[in-house]
Amino acid sequence: MKRPILPFLCLITVLIIGFISCSDSSSPSSSNKPKPTVYELLATDEGDITIAIKAGQIIEITTTDSVNSNPDGLVVDCDLWTDADGIPDCQYVTSEPNCRNLPFMALIGTLDSDYFLVGTSYCDTFTTDDTLTLCINDWVFYDNDGKFTISVLKK
Repeated sequence: MKRPILPFLCLITVLIIGFISCSDSSSPSSSNKPKPTVYELLATDEGDITIAIKAGQIIEITTTDSVNSNPDGLVVDCDLWTDADGIPDCQYVTSEPNCRNLPFMALIGTLDSDYFLVGTSYCDTFTTDDTLTLCINDWVFYDNDGKFTISVLKK
């Protein structure tokens, strides 16, 4: 008995084409998708993170983990663990000029000497080439604890 070989070859060809078209490595969308840059900012770091921004670029920032200004401290409304949104009702927010009227221990950004809350989630489109600086809203760092993990996606 002879079996027709043409239907068998067609089936094999369709399977091969299907396999190749479903492969992740050949998919143009997976190779062109931007990947975030991840930074770790320790609460004891006095330094900042600087990010170069291009005009027209969309910047998405997601921040996880938590920090504390002084785990052994006695300032009831300020010596607390917080995420990157900070402590808005800490007495330092309005009484300490270094707090810039932004939540205490929050992740903040600065552009052209203007400070703003970045927090746990931030997205903006920038109109000019610039440098975005990220820091923790505090002025004494040696007694802090914790860290922020910051994911920055440029589109």
